[in-house]
Amino acid sequence: MPLTVKDKKQIEESLQKILDKVQTEESVDLPEGVKRAVQSFSEKVDTATTAFTNIVTCLIANITDQDIDPRYHRKPGEGEGMPSPPSGKENWFSGRSISERIIYPWLNANNYRTAKSGWQTRTFERPRPYSLSYPENIDYVKGEFLLILDEIANGKVLAEDVLIYFLKLEEKEKEKRDQTIINIAKFRSEGDKLIQDVINAFEEHFTLKDSARLPVLAMYATYQTVVSDIKKYDGFNLADLSSHEAADSRTGSLGDIEILDEGEDIIIEAIEIKHQIPIDEVIALKAKEKIEKSNVSRYYILTTHHSCNDVDAEVERVIKTIYKEHGCQLIINGVVPTMKYYLRLASKPEEIIEHYSKLLVADRRIKTHHLEEWDKIIRNL
Repeated sequence: MPLTVKDKKQIEESLQKILDKVQTEESVDLPEGVKRAVQSFSEKVDTATTAFTNIVTCLIANITDQDIDPRYHRKPGEGEGMPSPPSGKENWFSGRSISERIIYPWLNANNYRTAKSGWQTRTFERPRPYSLSYPENIDYVKGEFLLILDEIANGKVLAEDVLIYFLKLEEKEKEKRDQTIINIAKFRSEGDKLIQDVINAFEEHFTLKDSARLPVLAMYATYQTVVSDIKKYDGFNLADLSSHEAADSRTGSLGDIEILDEGEDIIIEAIEIKHQIPIDEVIALKAKEKIEKSNVSRYYILTTHHSCNDVDAEVERVIKTIYKEHGCQLIINGVVPTMKYYLRLASKPEEIIEHYSKLLVADRRIKTHHLEEWDKIIRNL
């Protein structure tokens, strides 16, 4: 029989069995080629959380029922024609539903790296088995991903041993992350800092790979630093920072950062952050749609792109239309120039470092290498 979310109890029992073994001191004996593939994959998980969540799903499917072929993640005949597993037409598993409803919550609860939407991306959802000839470009770990599953499917290694080894490496990753968090938490900025040096530190951090979340946290930390010093924000509150994963259409939010009227809890100012994306008419029109449904009086679109100060005629036309029809000021600018301007108004601009550090360590979506690099950067200030 295929493995589906109806088999949740069995799958959860398998996960607990694996976790119990991970917590022991026993080593895992894997063939050298598979061991290298798991190590290589683990080193890349920060930028391949989708692939990691998916391979854990494939492995646990085979662990729960060894008749299941870990490469066959969809019902045969679905889509363009998913073939049947060579070992039997029922030996497949429901990858997407098991991943999203069982594996992702479990990984998340145990503080392992994970991504919720593993099978919602084209590269993983194709109705093809994860064989060595799988055509899609699977994140940065295609070779490792397919090799591991091929070795298991052909009986050369046990899925249980592979998953235990993966999670032992994850435990080491957690220890490294925890130590980095402790180091950052211990850091205290002593004395005044040159604003330009502080800005340079943020610019350096923004250059890291997969850093789209960082400018959002940096601007939020900027507001935390200056709101008490700027008179126009008297009587207003900085709204809690929302998840970067949730779409605005689902959350009802106007921007990444929002300023609320203290009395009526109405958004009066919203800030949308773009990372290395030029602001064009399409982005401006999307902002217009949100503004029209709100009472916001100022809406900022800030970007880290080098063309942050360039506003073309189409965008200018949208800005004027919004002001004429709604009264809201749509302001296009750069993240870094805006930070620099606000920090000049702050009585203690260096406080942004501690605000940003706290946001980084509290955000589960921030990668370990982002934390490690920030730790290095602030110690060189």
